[in-house]
Amino acid sequence: MRSAMLKSCLNQFDLVHKTVLVRTDWNVPLDAFDAIADDHKLKASLNTLQFIKEQGAKIIIITHWGQPKNQESCYSTEQFLPWLFKQGFTPCFAKTIQEATALKKHDTRHDIIVLENIRFFAQEQTTDLRFGQSLADLGDYFVQDAFGALHRNDNSITILPSLFEKNKRTIGFLVEQELQVLEKFTTHITNPFVVVLGGNKIKTKIPVIKNLINKADFIIILPALAFTFLKALGENVGTSLIEDSLLITAQEIINTLKQTKTKLIVPIDFRVTNGTFNNPEQTFIIKDFNAASLKTSNNVSGISIGPETVSLLKPLIASANTLFFNGPCGNSNYPKTTSELKDLLTLMTQSSATKLFAGGDTCATFIKLGFKDFVTKHPESFSTGGGATLEYLAGNDLPGLKALD
Repeated sequence: MRSAMLKSCLNQFDLVHKTVLVRTDWNVPLDAFDAIADDHKLKASLNTLQFIKEQGAKIIIITHWGQPKNQESCYSTEQFLPWLFKQGFTPCFAKTIQEATALKKHDTRHDIIVLENIRFFAQEQTTDLRFGQSLADLGDYFVQDAFGALHRNDNSITILPSLFEKNKRTIGFLVEQELQVLEKFTTHITNPFVVVLGGNKIKTKIPVIKNLINKADFIIILPALAFTFLKALGENVGTSLIEDSLLITAQEIINTLKQTKTKLIVPIDFRVTNGTFNNPEQTFIIKDFNAASLKTSNNVSGISIGPETVSLLKPLIASANTLFFNGPCGNSNYPKTTSELKDLLTLMTQSSATKLFAGGDTCATFIKLGFKDFVTKHPESFSTGGGATLEYLAGNDLPGLKALD
């Protein structure tokens, strides 16, 4: 189920006076004041939403946001209403499915109903058919436009769409565009092919690395991903984030790569802190975690690459004909942790390679570090999906697409 769903059927539906459920991925970052820090993912949904509105239909938006544990107000989707109003919609908010049902039946003043964060509903993480049906009862049609969540098995991703007849469910224009970009990218790879992977979602990167062995010329791993591999090599990584359960897998990958054309590149220096990732009191550059431990009263954690690593990577990035990047390092809320990453992103933006930068965090980091113009001018180089794109590159089916089959 990788290429059969490349075309949306949305423009074939009779939407006049109908209600359309649109599953979006509005999992946007928050700033220090719990306000929306970047609306890139919101804008990516506009083509789908505006088309449905123009056809005379009412829209009900279903989206997740963050990983809320106690229904924190900062993750309430009511926060999206002012943004939608600025885009020319007349939105309203439904805290419950019952409220959404009442608004659908009796409200004529609003063209969009935004349902509360779907992760505020405990059943979202289950296969509860009754919950899925209660959502399905809200709409006449279902549109899957949450590309960044297609790799998940959540109720609104897999159960909900299956409750609509085949001729009343489809992908939206964003998912269509993302799949076409991925199809083109993966079928037109030219060497040298350079892959850059970082971030702390280590488990999601392993299948990608395995699938790209003998396809990529260089696989460059950045923090925090790099520390699991360095630990597997027997290196001291201080208190840096590692995934103990994946150390054996990392060692197996390292051994396999030695027998192939694909070269694994790890950092040769690091920006570290004796604080925490979310509160790096001070940062400094080291080459050796053993030496660092002697100079500080506490163990240190690696949070980004150092300048010598940037110099090491410069000719590799410049040589690429195809370049893929997912998973920034450093904490973009603290500029002192991202100076080397910014230098690396500069090299990537200057590259003449065919580029794909994947994930909401990746895109938000580009914007936050001063590359907003580049993001605006090169939308084809950015994918809103991190995990979904990685699953695709790993050669796996996406549950959210299979549910539409």
